[in-house]
Amino acid sequence: FYPSVGFCSETISLYFAFDLTQGQQKLDPDEFIELESYTLDEALEMISLGQIKDGKTIAALFAYKSKHI
Repeated sequence: FYPSVGFCSETISLYFAFDLTQGQQKLDPDEFIELESYTLDEALEMISLGQIKDGKTIAALFAYKSKHI
């Protein structure tokens, strides 16, 4: 999708992965990432509550919902 239509020609692709297995993180020394897990319904509610504000994340969640439910 185009995140900034009329401003630039950047495109972003969304990919969905299934049947994943847990692996080992290979972070940079100054990189810290905490993983959190939510159901689709919980994530959609977080959008409604304004807890998820990132457009890419919102687009991905609604794209997933439209194709997989």
